[in-house]
Amino acid sequence: MGVVLASQIAIYAVTYELHVAYEQTRVIVLAMYAMGASLTAAAVERRLWPAAATYAAIVVVATAWPAAAWPFESLANLVLTLNVVSIWRRSDAADTTVGAGDAPR
Repeated sequence: MGVVLASQIAIYAVTYELHVAYEQTRVIVLAMYAMGASLTAAAVERRLWPAAATYAAIVVVATAWPAAAWPFESLANLVLTLNVVSIWRRSDAADTTVGAGDAPR
């Protein structure tokens, strides 16, 4: 969480100093989210690929329409939330099938 916040602050500070429009900065932030989701899907949890793919697609769409980056980001965040809930549900279902004496140590 702290790394993402620090990255966002750095992006906003640099783009402000370079006089990059806010709408264009939002697209850059979305690209950072896409990279973060992709790295997480590749290194930590492969089942997060739908969220990573959605963020990547949203970057392409938001590049064409930067002023609409917020609604596109909301859609990507919804997909991420549904993706995480789906993973947690499957993980919880798998955990309940383990017997009391079979719990990992």
